[in-house]
Amino acid sequence: MNGMQQTTKQVHTNWRKAVRWLLFLLLWLSLAFASYITFKPEYEYKPGWYENHFDKIHKDLNKVRSALTEFRKRHGRYPSNDEGLIAVKDLSKPVDPEDITLRVSLSRRYPSNELLKSAAGPLSAWEVPFVYENRRGIDPEKFAHSPVEEDHAGRYSLEVDDGIYIYSVGGWELSREYDGFLTKMYLEIWGTRSLFLVLLIIYLIFSYRSRAKKVQQIWFTATKVAAKILLLLLSFFTGMASGSVTCYIMMYFDREKRPNLTAKYCTLLEKYKERGIIKEEAYQTLLETLKQEQKALDEIRED
Repeated sequence: MNGMQQTTKQVHTNWRKAVRWLLFLLLWLSLAFASYITFKPEYEYKPGWYENHFDKIHKDLNKVRSALTEFRKRHGRYPSNDEGLIAVKDLSKPVDPEDITLRVSLSRRYPSNELLKSAAGPLSAWEVPFVYENRRGIDPEKFAHSPVEEDHAGRYSLEVDDGIYIYSVGGWELSREYDGFLTKMYLEIWGTRSLFLVLLIIYLIFSYRSRAKKVQQIWFTATKVAAKILLLLLSFFTGMASGSVTCYIMMYFDREKRPNLTAKYCTLLEKYKERGIIKEEAYQTLLETLKQEQKALDEIRED
């Protein structure tokens, strides 16, 4: 009977040891994975990449704001929604396919510091006009769900004055993309860290032993603990090294998105027309002007 009990106890002890080592292995792997995710090149590079794009958008928006401020000084008012940014002569200039400066600017993969202009108004780096909202004297409900209302972080829109707003359609789309990226990034980073903490707690609970240890076991136990800590640190630095990267962050506005962004811009104009913010005549004029300007830009691209 004593032999059976001894055998059962030995099996139980071996099983606990096996489970402890399995848990430690999982703990080691989870820490390596958590450190890799935390220092993932994409998560080091992309936040700065997006922020640089928003900086460029804001520089252009500030130039538009300055021109609107000058317009107000000269005329004592801001343009109406029907007039839009086309009314600001400093911002409105027909695209000329023969303009060498413009051709050089558009031939670059990365945007220049100059604000692009067209007969449809100033263009963002995606070559899509900025949107203008004059909310003065108009029922606020007509501007419900405007992209401006979504821009709590101020990434792609600007309040020029009380009730006067400008924003970028491309920036609106980029901001949504950035929010999705941040959600994914934080879920992965904190998910892997949480997994490590959960496994650590389980390991510590499972590995708990009575403090009444024999003196001769203390050094042996301490050595094992130190070895495990070193292994965990090694897994952390291994994951960190495999994920780290140093690079120069450049801006790249994907102009292939221009047709899609232009379509979104036209959809927004249509909503403004349906809500009575702009008249039918102004809507049709702007659409026709935009069509001609986009055609001129396409001619430059094709050459």
